[in-house]
Amino acid sequence: EVKKYAVSKDEEISFRNTELMQEGKRNIYSPAQRELEKTKQFLRKTSHGNPGIAVYGGIDGLNVTLGSYEPLYNNPTIGVLVYGGTTVVGPPNMPVTINMPSYNPTYSSFVVQQSGISVFFKSLFDPDTFEHKPGQIAENPYEIINTFIDSLGDKYDKSAPIGQTLFTIGRVYYLGYFERKSKKFLLRSFAEPEK
Repeated sequence: EVKKYAVSKDEEISFRNTELMQEGKRNIYSPAQRELEKTKQFLRKTSHGNPGIAVYGGIDGLNVTLGSYEPLYNNPTIGVLVYGGTTVVGPPNMPVTINMPSYNPTYSSFVVQQSGISVFFKSLFDPDTFEHKPGQIAENPYEIINTFIDSLGDKYDKSAPIGQTLFTIGRVYYLGYFERKSKKFLLRSFAEPEK
């Protein structure tokens, strides 16, 4: 055991750097994001979902997100399989198109976080000693990309982009989407900050 952190329902979580948050909504009347006031609310909601820990090695240390996720659909991997058409040469004037499924784990992680209820908080730790570090946490690439997507318009707006895909090459994230207004498929890059 290198380092241990524990908390009971009546204590404040001393090793967190952010508020206790809930994101996602069950219906159109509930808020998309809200702050939880007490540790016992967080622990209760976490116990009803699928627990998760995400660790991102950022420029300021280990950025750890701790919480749980509850999918809103029966299939938590909805939208993960992508079908792309491949044209095969056939008889004259009769090309054959075959749809081959493909799996994109980067996009899978991105989509799953957008289609459910999550409760979480973030902490920052020293990568060598695992001691908690106070202060602000820099946004990770998914958060930066989400902010960018939100700036393009509401998903119910007819001018909002569709057909999103996300993939990485090295430490660069590429977001692809179809912009209905210009009728173009655009590809944008988001580079991770250098350590």
